[in-house]
Amino acid sequence: MISAFLFAFLFAAMVSAQTSSCAVKLDVTQSSSEAKITGAAANAYNKQTKKIYKSVLKSGMPYFAKLPDGNYRVTVSKVGFKRSADDFRLDCSESDSKPWAIELFKGNARQIVNLYSRVLKAPPLKRSEAAFYNVGEANKESSTTDSVKTNRYQMSPDTSRTINGGVINSKATNLVKPPYPAAAKAVRASGAVNVQVTIDEQGNVISASAVSGHPLLRAAAVQAARASTFSPTLLSGQPVKVTGIIVYNFVP
Repeated sequence: MISAFLFAFLFAAMVSAQTSSCAVKLDVTQSSSEAKITGAAANAYNKQTKKIYKSVLKSGMPYFAKLPDGNYRVTVSKVGFKRSADDFRLDCSESDSKPWAIELFKGNARQIVNLYSRVLKAPPLKRSEAAFYNVGEANKESSTTDSVKTNRYQMSPDTSRTINGGVINSKATNLVKPPYPAAAKAVRASGAVNVQVTIDEQGNVISASAVSGHPLLRAAAVQAARASTFSPTLLSGQPVKVTGIIVYNFVP
C-alpha cells in the first residue's frame, strides 16, 4: 500500500516538473480600425485543469504572469464591445515573436464573437522568474515582473478551422445589392436581413442562409450574398475560411 502511494506521489511530481509555464501578454485592438484598446479584462480557462486565470493590466493591456502549458479558452471584454472568445493551445517553448493579438468588436457585451483557433508559443519562465510566482500569485502584478520577457510570441494558425469575422460588409470587394422583391413592395416589407455566409480561402461565398429579417426579403438577400466576393483572409500569411454576417437593409 505504501509503495502504491509513493509511486502515485512520484508520478504526480514528475508530471508537474514536465509542465512549463510562461508569461502571456495580449495586444487588444478594435476590429475595424486596428486602434489599440486599453483597459480590457481577460480570463483564461484551462480546459484540462478547469482552472480560471484572471489577467492584470500591464501598459494598459491584459497580462497573465504565469500560464502553464495546455489548452485554453480566453475571453476578453470591455464596456461598449462584444466579448471576444478564442481557443488556443499554449506551448511554452522558446520563440521570438510578438504578443498575442485579439480583436474587439463594437456592440453589446452580452454578445460573444468566436475568433481564431491557434497554437500560441511563448518563452518559458526562467527558474528565478518561476520561483517568484507561487500558485496563489499566478497573476499578481509586480514591478519585478518586468524581467519576464513578454514580447516574444509566435502564433501558428489551425487552418482546419474557420474564423468568425462578425459583420463583414466592409470586407467585400463586390457587395452585390439585392433587388427589392415585388411581393415585398406590395406589403411594404422593410428592415434589415442578416445573411450568414461562409467564405473560402479565395474570397468566394460558398454558403449563405438568412438568419433574420422579413420572410419576403430573405431570398433576395441570400441570392445577392452568394454573388458577392471578399478579400481573402490571411492568418500568419496563410489563407483561411471565414464565416460572417452580411447585413442588407431594405427601404421601401
